[in-house]
Formats: sequence, C-alpha cells, structure tokens
Amino acid sequence: MIYFGLIDFVSRVLPPGDSSGMIYQEFNEALLEAIDYAFSSLGESCRRALYFHLKTTFRLPRRQIPERLDEFDEALKTIFKSGATFLEKLILKKLCEMLGVSAVEDDALNFVESISMIRSISSSSVTLVPDFSEVTSTPKKTRR
Repeated sequence: MIYFGLIDFVSRVLPPGDSSGMIYQEFNEALLEAIDYAFSSLGESCRRALYFHLKTTFRLPRRQIPERLDEFDEALKTIFKSGATFLEKLILKKLCEMLGVSAVEDDALNFVESISMIRSISSSSVTLVPDFSEVTSTPKKTRR
C-alpha cells in the first residue's frame, strides 16, 4: 500500500552511552508525535475522541500503539475504512520529516511494513560522537 523510499537520511547524533533501547524509545516517541499530528489534522476534539475510541473500543492506549502497530492499523481501517489511507500517509510523511528522512511514495509496502522499515533504518543511522565535556578552550590573546 504505502512505501516510503528512504533516501538521503540524516544521521541522528546521540551522546556517548546511549543504547539501542534509548533509540527505540525515541523512535516510539517520534511515531506517537506523528500520530498526534495526523489526528490533529481532523481537529483537536477529533484527536481526543480517536484516542478515547482506540482505548475503550480497541483496548489500545496511546502509549501502546508503537508496540501494537498491526492492531492500530486494523483499528484505523475499522473506524475510517478507505479513509485510513489518508491518515497513514500523513503519519508516515510526518515521521520521515521528524527523523530527517526523505520519502518517496510507492505502493510496495503496507503501513506497518513502512513503519518497520523506517524504524530499522533510523536505528541503524545512529552515530556516536566523542564526549568533549572535559575539553577546555584557552582564550585567544588579543592585541591592544
């Protein structure tokens, strides 16, 4: 259904000591922000109503969406039918934008597969940088 070709992605720079668990958590937070963005496109009251409906009808609280993407996808399709595609595209575009990933639309993968691909590419693009916290600079002497 939706595939976003990942081209020219920007490496995320994390301080030394961050583990893959931290990267996973940051990705999940970015995904939830992208979902918030897509739901908010329908209006703030609709966003709140959607999260309430997901929690009560589908037993899918907001914080569990990243781990239960198949269920989230099915819930969107149950609620919006073919209109779910609009929200899915909006979520994917916003997520790619937030992660610094260029996206090209194609119908090779479905929504869940696209998220998995973006997750794996964004987690493999982590670059650790040296810790310069102990480096001090010496002020330049100026002529008077």
